[in-house]
Amino acid sequence: YVYVRTGSAWTFQAFVKPPIYSLPIGPSPEECVAYGLSIGYHVALSSTGDTLAVGSTNENSCSSNASAAANDDACPNSGAAYVYVRASDGTWRYEEFIKAP
Repeated sequence: YVYVRTGSAWTFQAFVKPPIYSLPIGPSPEECVAYGLSIGYHVALSSTGDTLAVGSTNENSCSSNASAAANDDACPNSGAAYVYVRASDGTWRYEEFIKAP
């Protein structure tokens, strides 16, 4: 979940979801738990607030491609990060899937 602060008020802006595999609209928080993805335990936000990296500690693939990672469990608990970028209209879009080399 992404919130934006204006003055002292916080407002919901987006629910960012990884481009997960067989789920057509991305997983709900419950599905992330069911799949064991551990998404969002670690996050980083750029100093401008427009780039967000979300960690997935239990991501199991050896792939550096999120689409290919769907059917790849060859590197258990190797982890990954999903990167999102905020557009000028305030919407967030998925940008990148990052794996350690």
